[in-house]
Amino acid sequence: MSAAALAGFFAALVIHGYLRSDSGIIDGLNAIYYQDVLRRTFGDAKNFSSFFAESLNSSVFHVLWLYLKKKPTGIIA
Repeated sequence: MSAAALAGFFAALVIHGYLRSDSGIIDGLNAIYYQDVLRRTFGDAKNFSSFFAESLNSSVFHVLWLYLKKKPTGIIA
């Protein structure tokens, strides 16, 4: 079951990479990594819009605290 889940994940990743680039799957995977993963995790804030700067310059615990201190919703609870 785990092997099927991993195979499905990688198949979806390859298809997404193919759709993100006209020049090939590798370029699409690079675009996903640099434009999506780094922008939402530990990328350098100066490489992205100022909209993302506060979260990229904050610690992980600070961001978690911002989510947890709000009134619980159906998603977070």
